[in-house]
Amino acid sequence: MTWTKDLADSLNAPESGLKLVIGQLSAYPLMVLYRSLFAGNSSRGLHHAYLALTGLFMSYWAIGSDAVFHSSLCVAITWLTLKVTTWSSVSNTCS
Repeated sequence: MTWTKDLADSLNAPESGLKLVIGQLSAYPLMVLYRSLFAGNSSRGLHHAYLALTGLFMSYWAIGSDAVFHSSLCVAITWLTLKVTTWSSVSNTCS
């Protein structure tokens, strides 16, 4: 058994719900770490890599591989849409 399963059983709660709450609450210490490590001195690529990797890891841990696939697919489709179209055509469509 994992520690989350043991904790969920002791709280009489589903493990998936507990993992979701822990995943959401972990954002606070992760952002404190982010601010202390990358406070204006690092490259943008390092900022993006930290945020992407921690987000992917936490979504995989809390929800599973389906969340990582779904999120990655949505980001890729959005990026491709913005690359193919121009900003003016997107703004005309949205307004």
